[in-house]
Amino acid sequence: MGREYKLTWKPKEQRWRKVYKGKHLSFSGEGGKQASYARALREFQEQKRVIDEATRKQEVVATKKLGAIELIEQEQIRLLSRQHDTAETREHWQDLERAKARLLQSPTGADDESLWVEAQAQIKGLQMVHFQLPKVMKHKGQEFDISPTKQPDGEPPWARPASDLHALLQAYLKDRRRQVEIGELSMARLDNQRQHLSELMKFLGLGSGLEKLDNPSLTAFRDHVLQQVQDGKLKNRTARDRLHSVKQIISWAFDREMIENLPRCLARGYSIRIATSEPETVTTEEIATMFSRGTDRQKLYLLLGLNCGFTNSDISKLAKSEVDLKKGTITRKRSKTKSFDSVPVVVYHLWPETLALLSREIATDGDLALLTEKGNQLIQQTWNTDGTLRKNDTIHSSWVRLQNATGVKKAHKLLRKTGSSVLNSSEQFSRFVKVYLGHAPSGMAEKHYAQADRAGFQKALAWLRTQFEFA
Repeated sequence: MGREYKLTWKPKEQRWRKVYKGKHLSFSGEGGKQASYARALREFQEQKRVIDEATRKQEVVATKKLGAIELIEQEQIRLLSRQHDTAETREHWQDLERAKARLLQSPTGADDESLWVEAQAQIKGLQMVHFQLPKVMKHKGQEFDISPTKQPDGEPPWARPASDLHALLQAYLKDRRRQVEIGELSMARLDNQRQHLSELMKFLGLGSGLEKLDNPSLTAFRDHVLQQVQDGKLKNRTARDRLHSVKQIISWAFDREMIENLPRCLARGYSIRIATSEPETVTTEEIATMFSRGTDRQKLYLLLGLNCGFTNSDISKLAKSEVDLKKGTITRKRSKTKSFDSVPVVVYHLWPETLALLSREIATDGDLALLTEKGNQLIQQTWNTDGTLRKNDTIHSSWVRLQNATGVKKAHKLLRKTGSSVLNSSEQFSRFVKVYLGHAPSGMAEKHYAQADRAGFQKALAWLRTQFEFA
């Protein structure tokens, strides 16, 4: 039985390699594979210790950030339970809200330590600036009410509902972020909604009251959107999504009793039709050109798009546990809809080219099948401090380089449409289109094909392979 190595030997480079917690480590192979292994392993173990220590410190930092937020919230609870509703108390509350917002919006990183220290100092400072007497004073077992003679007018900030369009939008987005956290909504979808609704707020006026959400104003916005379509400034699909986002926030506000009535214009006609057309696809010639000019990783992205109908997101979230290199299969639900019970678990039998490249490119560490050269997830998304989405899509960047090199300006997502269109053109295999796309079956027959006729789907994928040339 051969010796089991904990490092990967690269004979062409005469070096040892190892990816550990996203770090690409390299060690000299001077003297040959066997002679250098013990030394390289010791060097790896030392670097592993350093990385583990750094990781531990980051976890402590993140814990301190959460602790600072909790400390702020505890101070707010103290205000509600022990303090008078005075102008100073309200100012204290609002200052605490601003401090908490800064912590919540700041990305997790190396500056969390300083943020935590600063938050503690802010809380102590605010407590001194806004020092309050308790509501009652105890003396010899008796309580004396020492409430101030004059209370501020109006509801306190912690009890005040959204009073203008800007506050309504922020409350809506905050609620939708909860859906993102539990996987019911993607970050990209929420950011699209934010952009659409920001256009509504600009049109109506950010500082306007909620009474602006009436029939005349929303009808005027629909006319404005339709005019943008007519002028060529908006595509029909974007206009449809924009109007749909408006209906969503209005319904949300009505359900929470922020507005009293649903505008009648939303009942019917508050949308725009999308004309049906033949889906744009990638020709066999274009596919052959891109495959011949691509790097191994770009070829793999292309093959996963055709063989399995994967989008960038599907590729980025592909888990090692879903890949069986021995059987040559990928078994998974589509990333976008995996939370729905009706969505089928699909077994994709990989083409020889797909399997060969995936076997070479699959990550050695971590749970994900494919990572960047630095060991990071292929698509990374975080929220900026202003609530916008920051997205780093290395698959898209790589695909753009391939587009520039070949002159084929076709988006990667069109490979999914290409595969389904080719399958649909086959009288024998067209019934497997929904299985290929990972869509939920709409009837008993489709459900049968999705679950029972896996052998038939394997034949469909084998036939699909014959429609393309990969040289």
